[in-house]
Amino acid sequence: MTEKETASEQNAPDTTTPGVASQPVEAPSGQPAAPQEPATPPKPEPKPEAPPAPVPPPPQIIRERVVEVRQEKGGISRLKIALALIALLAAVAIVGMLTLTVQIQNPDPGNAYPYTTTYDVHFPLAQPVTIGSTKMIALTAEDEMIIQIDQNPGQKIVVGEERKISERKAVITVFGARILQTNFQIYLRYLGMDGNKARFYLTVKRSNDVPQFIIDRLLPPEIDARPA
Repeated sequence: MTEKETASEQNAPDTTTPGVASQPVEAPSGQPAAPQEPATPPKPEPKPEAPPAPVPPPPQIIRERVVEVRQEKGGISRLKIALALIALLAAVAIVGMLTLTVQIQNPDPGNAYPYTTTYDVHFPLAQPVTIGSTKMIALTAEDEMIIQIDQNPGQKIVVGEERKISERKAVITVFGARILQTNFQIYLRYLGMDGNKARFYLTVKRSNDVPQFIIDRLLPPEIDARPA
């Protein structure tokens, strides 16, 4: 080896890793050593794509939506008005029922009585009962019943017999104003004793048709009136 080659080897840079012994790479026998490929740099991560910008709806769709919203609001307003009217009518009806009165007066002459309602009633014995301003008392006398009306002498009535008891006029007012009136007659048909009470068919004949609850107001609860 010449002096120049020796100097070149001494001046060559040391490429071995410190602390690790350099081992020669031996190529397979009969083949040259494969060249080392350079390291591939990592691929950059793809950036997320931005979402597409929203496309504004056409003006026609916007106008239709505005009309729909207005219609919905209008429907809600009409519903509120309808509910308010119903509540008002209900309140007026309740107050009207509270102010409803039935005044009993002398009858008008010459009226026909085409409307009839019959009740099954039970009179307590020897107790006054008022029906349409007419006070009645039922008294027993063996097989007969004596009906005393408005402190007049009693009328005898036997089983199966019917008697006209009174004739009056009913005037119905609401809020102090007259709304209905009718003449009415009361008839009693004696059916006999039922326990300690006298049982009758009580018939109310009327010149004008009036609601059933108006007639019911003429009958006191103590006679337990039920439609016959």
